[in-house]
Amino acid sequence: MNREELKQTVLVFIQSHNGTSYAELERLLDRLQYEYRGRHEARAGANPNVILWAGWNKEALELIAELITAGKIERTPCSPVLYAIDGAMLHYPILAEDPFKASFTQWLPVVFNAC
Repeated sequence: MNREELKQTVLVFIQSHNGTSYAELERLLDRLQYEYRGRHEARAGANPNVILWAGWNKEALELIAELITAGKIERTPCSPVLYAIDGAMLHYPILAEDPFKASFTQWLPVVFNAC
């Protein structure tokens, strides 16, 4: 599967599963046998102390960023309980304040929705 086909598959999945978590995307990518694992983190652009997800490679994060930039999907904050239900959480404190004011590394759980 080439990159454009993979992006389309991810987009269709998100379109049919509103509120898709990074954990759900990982399961999809595993089923597709796409190697997404790595040492990179998705961060909130406004504050480098806010982590959205971790453990992916650069290419996989860029693929998601391209869908966001194209206006096809968006990220919205969600309850960390959703990730607990999905069986995957980050080992960072959960963001409890304004993301712009985070002064140490914190996790902001997000989900993806189609635009």
